Amino acid sequence: MRSLGDGSEPMGGLANCARCRRTAPGLDAHESLAWELLLGDDGEFAAVVCPDCLTGTELRMREEDTQALLRRIRRGRALE
Repeated sequence: MRSLGDGSEPMGGLANCARCRRTAPGLDAHESLAWELLLGDDGEFAAVVCPDCLTGTELRMREEDTQALLRRIRRGRALE
């Protein structure tokens, strides 16, 4: 795998969004600031997620919000 080098091109697993496979901008491109870098178990950059896709944390938060709303609906207090 290449080192980060001058950042003009994405490296290895950073070439595409980990979820939708959209092509990632170069690491030095202004657009790359909106992309989330995910770290691997070794602490190195392992993947990127584009701004249009949800990360695992966001998916869990959305699921928790949905479950909380369903509990409130069942108790008749959805909009309080």
